[in-house]
Amino acid sequence: MLGWLVSKSRLEGSSVFCILFLYVVAIVLLFGTRFEVGQDWFSYIRVYERLVENPWSFDDLEIGYKFLNVLSYYAGWGILGVVFMATLLLMSFTMWGAWSAGLNPFYFFAAVAPYHFVMSGMNLTTQSIALGISVLAFSRLISGRLLSYCFLVVFASLFHSSAILLIALAFYKIKKRYIVFIASFLASVAYFFSRTVYSQYFDTTMDNAGIYLRVGFVFVASIFILINIGKVRSMGFGFYRLCMVSVFSVPVILLVAFLSTTMADRFSYYFILLSAMLVMRLGINSDARFLSNYGGLALFASSFVAFSLWVAFSSYTQSYIYKSYLFG
Repeated sequence: MLGWLVSKSRLEGSSVFCILFLYVVAIVLLFGTRFEVGQDWFSYIRVYERLVENPWSFDDLEIGYKFLNVLSYYAGWGILGVVFMATLLLMSFTMWGAWSAGLNPFYFFAAVAPYHFVMSGMNLTTQSIALGISVLAFSRLISGRLLSYCFLVVFASLFHSSAILLIALAFYKIKKRYIVFIASFLASVAYFFSRTVYSQYFDTTMDNAGIYLRVGFVFVASIFILINIGKVRSMGFGFYRLCMVSVFSVPVILLVAFLSTTMADRFSYYFILLSAMLVMRLGINSDARFLSNYGGLALFASSFVAFSLWVAFSSYTQSYIYKSYLFG
């Protein structure tokens, strides 16, 4: 409804900003005050206790997330303060990034919310911050502002190390013969993380079936891109390359899933955001009615169907029943 209001009205930038601000405040107050929500809630309590045990040591790669925990510890807020700040950062960077990309931020959020906000934001506290920052980073990437993109990727990696692998996308314009070197470097970094920071994802016997719902969204976006490949090419070489990255991310994520569905699941969230942003950018100022009217709708429908399947069949949904220490 807010998306329709913004798109159909003649509100000026300052008015839209006020609506965005109030929306973010409302969401943060409602969901930033959640209590014991998410499958990994108690795991993050253990992480909090570990991080504040030696608050001034720098023995953790995700120093940004440690800072939030230490700040909340000294402020007397505990894990609840960490969750509130994480939700604030997630929402602020997400809406800022969508707006910076020239998108209707409410439409963008509606399209990705089941994955970005519910499945990730309500559970993966550390990565949710990195995902929020990555939305702003992708807006810079699409506009060709590579230094700003690289800075934001490094910043996001301070909250979840997986984000550093997105630095490879900064080379999306390189000649094809150099791609093998970038791929080799990326594979080496990924292997390092798989043996150190995220070794538990490969050692676990847990099968994260949700990865197929996540890949399904990127697959739908990829089909939409391929159907409109002529329009994609007309938007420039850089945009075309990024769209091809989104398309080929589907088989790559599935390949990683053979090694670890959990690891593949974590990386799929980034490509959900990138693919959604690319498809919605395709529809902006497009003369093709199919692009402008149905791109975002196709994403929303895919997201809604996947979310419905997740609610109906996932064994984890009971962990997401809403509870708040502020609203009960």
